[in-house]
Amino acid sequence: MQLQAANVQGKNMILRTLAQYSALMVMKKIFQRKNRAAFAKGILAMYALQNYIGEEKVNLALKSLFVIGTILTES
Repeated sequence: MQLQAANVQGKNMILRTLAQYSALMVMKKIFQRKNRAAFAKGILAMYALQNYIGEEKVNLALKSLFVIGTILTES
């Protein structure tokens, strides 16, 4: 089922918040036994980083990290 927000001020914030909450609950189930405080700090740090340098730069850095990791594991 998909919800659609009414055309009111703040509707995008509500939709994003619900999406982020859903994602967080999925991650909570995955990392149930791990330190939740450390997990929350990681999310907040990544969010702060994308606010500071921009989403595109963060995504590029993550892509580069993935490519380097792939190359190193294949060597």
